[in-house]
Order: sequence, then C-alpha cells, then structure tokens
Amino acid sequence: MQILDSAIGNWTPRRISRHFKYDSEEIKELNKSSILISLIFFFFVWARKDLTILTGIITYLFCFIASGLSLFIFTAIPKLIAIKRGTQAEYKSFTMGLLFSFVISYLSYGFVAIPFPGIIEISAIKRLKHGEVFHYETKKDIFAVLVSAPLSLLVLSLIIGLINSTSNIFLLRETQIILSILAFVTTLPLPKNIGLHLLYVRKNMYFQLFALFLLFLITTLINSIYIILPGILGGLILGYMFSKWEKNPLKDKN
Repeated sequence: MQILDSAIGNWTPRRISRHFKYDSEEIKELNKSSILISLIFFFFVWARKDLTILTGIITYLFCFIASGLSLFIFTAIPKLIAIKRGTQAEYKSFTMGLLFSFVISYLSYGFVAIPFPGIIEISAIKRLKHGEVFHYETKKDIFAVLVSAPLSLLVLSLIIGLINSTSNIFLLRETQIILSILAFVTTLPLPKNIGLHLLYVRKNMYFQLFALFLLFLITTLINSIYIILPGILGGLILGYMFSKWEKNPLKDKN
C-alpha cells in the first residue's frame, strides 16, 4: 500500500486536469521543434534508404509524426512528475541549436543527426504549496522532473524495439532509433539542454546516466540483442532514486 501511495501520490484526476496543460506559447515551441527535428531525421533516413518522391513524402510525414509524439512524451511525463512534486514544467525549444543541427545534417548528407529536443523550465504552483504537505523546491525536485524526460524516451524506445524484434517493421525500427538519439542528445551537458542541468544538480549520478544513454544508443544503432540491458539498468537506477527520495523527503533541501 505504501508503494502504491508513493507511486500515485498527488496525481488525482482533479489536480491533473487543472495543472496538466500546454499554453499557446508551448504549442508554438513544440511545433517549431517538431518541424526541425523531423527534417533532421528525414535526412538521416534518406541517407540510408533509397527514396522515391512518393516514399519520400510518406517518410517525411512519418518523421514528423514520430518527432511530434516523441516531444509530447518528452514533455508530458515531466509535467506529470512536476505536478506530483508541487511544481509545473514548461517546455522551451532550443531553436538556434536545432538550426545548427539542421545545417550539420544537410552538409553531412544526413549521416550526422544531433537534434536538440529543448529544455524544460520548472516553477512552483503556489496553490499547491499551502494547506498540504510542503513540497521542497530542491535540486532533488529539479532532477526528478528533468531526468524523467530522457528516461521516458528510453523506455518507449525499448518497448518499440522489443515489439519490432518479432516483426521487423522498417517504420518501427526508425522510430526506435529516433527515440534513442533524442534520449542521448538530451543528456549532453550543453547550454539550453537538460543534460547541463542534470550535471549541475546531481554530479554524482550524471555520469552514470550519461553512460547509460550512450550504451543504449550504441546497442540500438547496432541492433544488438543486449538492448534490454540498458533498459533494465535504467529501471533499477530510477527505482533506486525514487525509493531514496520517498524515504528521506527532508534530507536534501538545497
């Protein structure tokens, strides 16, 4: 029962419906990022596949849908985690970084795909700070929200990879690769990237996570049968972190 309470916590339907939302500016940012990321991945697919006009249009539409869904997962899970911890998460695109990535992708004929998914900014929800258990705005809270973004992409990529292992569908394989690349790029310690914030708030855990996402990307690209191992390792790391946080909610206030 304690595990269930810890998992569900403050995710009541009323609270989620009230605070889980995307404002007009976020939607604009998501659309902008989706277009640029889909172009980068379209070049990436085109570099490895012979496309006709028809298959090229279909492939780009697929890349756009896959990029849009990936960004939705990338932002939706942190928003839910933020609500649980009494904060709110807002998405901001890294437009200049994506434009730079687009140019690099174009000049490399699609072989270099390094799309920056953007940053998630965290702020307090004041009405959730009163009359209930106080939620400390600590590095722990920041880390919990931000790390859920790349981990959600890793888990989704793992699930799609396991499904595709029995069907071997081209579009599923490309989706798996897109998700794993996005997850890894998210952890890079660069300006306006989540990885830099993860490094700042949890230096002792950042390099373990970085190695995890790098290993997952490598096993995905080579289509290794050991792809499940990084997924299991990620689940263990995530479970360990949250068990520690729930047992010692007052330990880290900085």
